Amino acid sequence: MLLERGRRQIDRRAMGLIDSGKRAGLLRFNDADEAYHTLYGLIVSDLHVRMLLGEPGLKDTARQAERAVCAFLRLYGTEKVLAEMPLVG
Repeated sequence: MLLERGRRQIDRRAMGLIDSGKRAGLLRFNDADEAYHTLYGLIVSDLHVRMLLGEPGLKDTARQAERAVCAFLRLYGTEKVLAEMPLVG
């Protein structure tokens, strides 16, 4: 139930968003699944491991998400997106 209502639902929604970005000419990729897993990895980073080792969770999740999305856009964004991105992210 956790997989179906949690992770899989997130996967479906995120893949839909990524596909929409490609159709709108904002993202470029050959493999949507690979692009999604790149984004997921950038967002989660090593947080799971650090928490399992007893470290506290992130204090600034918004900043972590912003950094992850900026990195994702640098990897998969089209010139249209890159031209509008701040130089620091």
